[in-house]
Amino acid sequence: MFIIADLGNAKFEFLLCSTKETHEVYEDSSNSKEEARKIKVVEEQERCKQILEGYIKLKEQLPPTLCKTTALYMERREEKVNNLEAKLDQLNTICINLNIELEHIKK
Repeated sequence: MFIIADLGNAKFEFLLCSTKETHEVYEDSSNSKEEARKIKVVEEQERCKQILEGYIKLKEQLPPTLCKTTALYMERREEKVNNLEAKLDQLNTICINLNIELEHIKK
């Protein structure tokens, strides 16, 4: 399977995974199962290597300011999430206190 990355004036095509359609697997011994497992492990390692290489090539083509802007954006989003979590904790505390007060009023 291929992925095509369009970066303005440059297009890149990355091979995401290699598939080998046929492997001889012998049914007569457990050793052949081990060989088949090793083949699958090697294929997965190759696939991961190709994905990583494609990611590195893609990252090299991105402008450095985009990476910095993205990092700054992520930091701001993290701050916003932390603030919202703190506000949620405050509201939960108020809700618990109001429920306790309501129980006292009902008695």
